[in-house]
Amino acid sequence: GSDAASDTRRWLGARGGDAVSEPKEVPVYKRKGAWVATVVAVLWAFLGVRRHAEYQSDIKKLNPLHIAVVGLVATILFVLGLMVFVRWVVAVS
Repeated sequence: GSDAASDTRRWLGARGGDAVSEPKEVPVYKRKGAWVATVVAVLWAFLGVRRHAEYQSDIKKLNPLHIAVVGLVATILFVLGLMVFVRWVVAVS
């Protein structure tokens, strides 16, 4: 049977009265977030396809500053690549 005392003990921590709490989320500025995972997330964002669950996982794991830096570098590389491609096409024709 379940009585009120056993229910209370179940919800209390092992330290005799400390409430069991959810694991605290790492502050945004302290998130390590692997660079490879950040690049993959940004590339998926460029394509515009990402599963909602993976997006939510990225939000919890990745550092927003890393995402911004990788996004900016990827954008610059994309624009430079387009410029080189257009110059090549114009030079060939």
